Amino acid sequence: MSRTETSTRNESLDRELSALAAQRPELAPWLRPLGVSLRSLDDGTWDGVLPVCSQHRSADQPVLHDAVVAVDGARVRAHVQAVLAAALAGAELTAASGLDQLALLERGVNRIDAELDSPALIAAIHLAAIPLMITCARAAPAVTQWAHGYCHVCGGWAVLAEVLGLERTRQLRCGRCCAAWKTNVLVCPFCGESDHHKLGSLVPDGPQGQICWVETCGTCHGYIKTRATLRTMSAENVLIEDARTIDLDIVAAERGFTKPDHAARLAHLRLMTRGEN
Repeated sequence: MSRTETSTRNESLDRELSALAAQRPELAPWLRPLGVSLRSLDDGTWDGVLPVCSQHRSADQPVLHDAVVAVDGARVRAHVQAVLAAALAGAELTAASGLDQLALLERGVNRIDAELDSPALIAAIHLAAIPLMITCARAAPAVTQWAHGYCHVCGGWAVLAEVLGLERTRQLRCGRCCAAWKTNVLVCPFCGESDHHKLGSLVPDGPQGQICWVETCGTCHGYIKTRATLRTMSAENVLIEDARTIDLDIVAAERGFTKPDHAARLAHLRLMTRGEN
């Protein structure tokens, strides 16, 4: 990507994040480090990153299960530090800066939070992991069939469904690596319920309800936000759209619907610096 294209993408990202922060000020502490993290997609930090996938995973395990990823250690540590600086302050930032930042990133990728007692640090390392996950998803082989509600690349749950174009093709989008995979209409992505009597929707009033709504399941009481769009969203916009439509999450929660409170099939990824044995 040329310098001009990178600059244009970053300017567009900044506008989106600034507009959302003005609309939802309570999200600003999360949006600021998110912007820092996403801008690294175009600055060379992840150049050459290509996951080496395990040959022993089963058919229902994500592509990145037990994969190894070699990264540029200096660039990645600088990336993690930049995200930490945008997310933390004071003693919390000082303490986090003294930790092994490559190990922190690996914890963020693999959702290993048990030994960290700072919710802000946990949120920060999850944000720092996003561009690595997106890069791995872009490099992962495509799938022609995937019947699960968890991602075929990283194993995270779907966070949005897209209804594409005039054909109304339906696909799910991962909330971690933002990968897309096709799915059937009238199937709950979380429990597989397909009885249309048990599936419903929450549709906002007015024109907005024709663009974005909530689909619900009476069996597992799960829900997923669904957006009609002419073309598939970029990875960055999946995350921004999820934040922008937080009102739909609130409405769904008020009616007793929830997101899964357990991990799906999260992949276990091992990071190494290039040249490491």
